[in-house]
Amino acid sequence: MYIAALVENITRSLNRVPQGELKNVHLVFSAHGTPVKLVKNGDPYSTHIQKTYESVIAAGNFGLPHHLCFQSKVGPQRWLEPSLTQTIKSLAEQKVSHIIVVPIAFVTDHIETLSEIGIEARMRRSISV
Repeated sequence: MYIAALVENITRSLNRVPQGELKNVHLVFSAHGTPVKLVKNGDPYSTHIQKTYESVIAAGNFGLPHHLCFQSKVGPQRWLEPSLTQTIKSLAEQKVSHIIVVPIAFVTDHIETLSEIGIEARMRRSISV
């Protein structure tokens, strides 16, 4: 049901994009990151995120470029990459004009998610959230 809900919400967002501009859309899936040390120690979170991302892409059959990235890095440790900000910056440098950010591992919005996606990401590139 979670995969279906994500596909439905992505489709709803895509329906707001003018038909002639759909080919320019990139889907950017953002999950809360974790330190790489946890992954190396066997934490299954990143594997679960990867499987969820792949399931949404397969179920949605969107036919659009898509990217998985991570957010909410805290502290000096090495965290999962690429970051949301790195991804948006890279897409902006490639002159990508339409980005839909999909918070794939957040079942509710909270201040951290809203700030990073709704404020910081939007400042990096004028995007629709």
